[in-house]
Amino acid sequence: MERNLKRGRQRIEMKRIEIDDHRYASFSKRKVGVFKKASELCTECKADVGVIIFSPAEKTHTFFSPNIDKIVSSCFGKNQIPNDTQPLIEEHEKARADNLNQQLDEVEIQTDIQVGKAKQMNAVSTMKDECGSLGVLEEELDSMEKNVRLKLKMANFIVQLANHSKMLKN
Repeated sequence: MERNLKRGRQRIEMKRIEIDDHRYASFSKRKVGVFKKASELCTECKADVGVIIFSPAEKTHTFFSPNIDKIVSSCFGKNQIPNDTQPLIEEHEKARADNLNQQLDEVEIQTDIQVGKAKQMNAVSTMKDECGSLGVLEEELDSMEKNVRLKLKMANFIVQLANHSKMLKN
């Protein structure tokens, strides 16, 4: 029986990542994974979940479902909320507000881009309309030029006929 030579997904040794950039990247990915699992737990099991993570850069990242007040009150009772949770609540609210503000900024940027594109499309449409009317004017100008040349040829022909008739009379 031959062994499968493919290694597949391997376990990594649990130890501190020494390179700062790699450690921060790993933290970000794992944080997203923890929050995703917490969200799935809320959705699938209708569980109330609270997650607080302190990053290596000393930032606080939080996830609460349905909200922080319900989680804290279920842990400590309605009247037993410790005073030292207030900074966490404020940090969570600040993080949420920052996230919403960032999303709003992105939407505003996208809106500005769409408005700019719409203005460009209107300008192109206007230019096409003007070019179309210019094309009509060009055709009319060409027609007038042909008429003028034809009239000049006719005038030259009349002059030649007059000269020829004078010669025949002499």
